[in-house]
Amino acid sequence: MEVAIIWFLSMYGMGEYIKSVENHNKVLGAYIARVDEEMNRIDEQHVDLAVAYAAFRARQVVQQESLQERIQLLEGTEESLQ
Repeated sequence: MEVAIIWFLSMYGMGEYIKSVENHNKVLGAYIARVDEEMNRIDEQHVDLAVAYAAFRARQVVQQESLQERIQLLEGTEESLQ
């Protein structure tokens, strides 16, 4: 009889422990899902930033080439005036 009571209490204790571990796993799974969503959002922002930088750099190169041409034109005009 005493052995049965000890066995029953042990099984009950193990069952409660298993429930707490399952609850912890659910909470951890929800946390991992939130972190995964945040990582995806950060990845999207990174791609957007890379695209914006590439466009900015391309505009900068075009503007620099245009300014270089204007400088050369002005230098040519200056030489012709002398």
